[in-house]
Amino acid sequence: DSEKGIAIERYGVFDRIADAILSGRAKEVYPDYSEEDSIRFAKAVKSIDDEDQEK
Repeated sequence: DSEKGIAIERYGVFDRIADAILSGRAKEVYPDYSEEDSIRFAKAVKSIDDEDQEK
């Protein structure tokens, strides 16, 4: 299913962004947002991955 493939590909982009944020580069990745907001976003992205792995 092509839509599922696109969603997985886009998730991969968000996952890499989350990794960068969680490695201390929050201001570099999203300079217009607070570090706390960026970390909250990154943790939410990672929780999606955790939920998928539990299935």
